[in-house]
Amino acid sequence: MLCSRRRNPIWSIQFEGSETYYKIYVQDDDAKLAAITRDLHPLPLQIHPSDNHNIEITNAQANKGEALRFLKRHLQIATENVLAIGNHDNDMPMFAEAGYSVAVANAPAYVQERVHMVTRPCEENGVAYALAHLGICRMDSII
Repeated sequence: MLCSRRRNPIWSIQFEGSETYYKIYVQDDDAKLAAITRDLHPLPLQIHPSDNHNIEITNAQANKGEALRFLKRHLQIATENVLAIGNHDNDMPMFAEAGYSVAVANAPAYVQERVHMVTRPCEENGVAYALAHLGICRMDSII
């Protein structure tokens, strides 16, 4: 397996003799996902669940935190001016790069414990509610 950086900041994963992959998404029962995670652990990969019963596999340097760090630098935005909203493990690196972090109420408890604010669940317009609550926009202008 080769991990290479192309001319842009996206890292890729390439298995010998195959196409290049930027993200591999696996959905299965938790026991199989645990076995996949265990088997791939020694490789230079980032493996995180992004919802129930799935994992996302990327190059070790490819995560939402690295992407947000790149955007902050490229757009010259100070960390304290960055809001991140998410719901699972794959959002944790992004939360660490943001000045203020919000989890939706349907996020696992361990994610909710590591953010500044918990908003309504996704199904109840949690992102819109958080933006309105923080004074970024009015709820009626979004929904």
